[in-house]
Amino acid sequence: MKKIFLFFIFIAPMLFLSCLGGDGDDTDVSFGIPNPPLPNCEYCIPQGALFTCEEIKDALNRIKQIRAEVGLPPLEWDCQLAEAAQRWAEYLAEHGLFEHEPNSPYGENLYMVYGSIPTLVEAIEDWYEEKKNFKLGADWCKNFQEVGHYTQLVWKDTTKIGCGMAKYKGKNAYVIVCKFYPPGNICNELPF
Repeated sequence: MKKIFLFFIFIAPMLFLSCLGGDGDDTDVSFGIPNPPLPNCEYCIPQGALFTCEEIKDALNRIKQIRAEVGLPPLEWDCQLAEAAQRWAEYLAEHGLFEHEPNSPYGENLYMVYGSIPTLVEAIEDWYEEKKNFKLGADWCKNFQEVGHYTQLVWKDTTKIGCGMAKYKGKNAYVIVCKFYPPGNICNELPF
């Protein structure tokens, strides 16, 4: 009886902690290396993100359709962008903010909703709605506030996207952040 008691007090906690330490392969987000794709999922999902592999697939298919309308290739999901987007989403949610990340090297679209957990496709559809305000021409940027999310989705030089989502602290609200690379929305250039 005494040996079993000692096992649970001294040995079991050490075994538990050694399991947490992993096998020396530091692929955890806390080490700055993106999580690998989940089993049965071709996309990496940032730790803490509130969406599924199927949602990423649906979102990329919708973006593919939107970009095809203007003759552009689809965007690829990028693990580093997804990690950066998740970090910013968590920062916004923790601090009760809704603003773009300052000095970011990426393009960025934000989406916030109250109530139920949104999907990535809902955010993309919201940004796509801005197409009705867009007029292709040298002065497209004059109404940037009304078209900037749409133009980032269809920016000709952008090839990669990654998204994150977080729940606001103490609120029934959620924020989705998507990062794009290379960034778009350069006002003296045409989007496509």
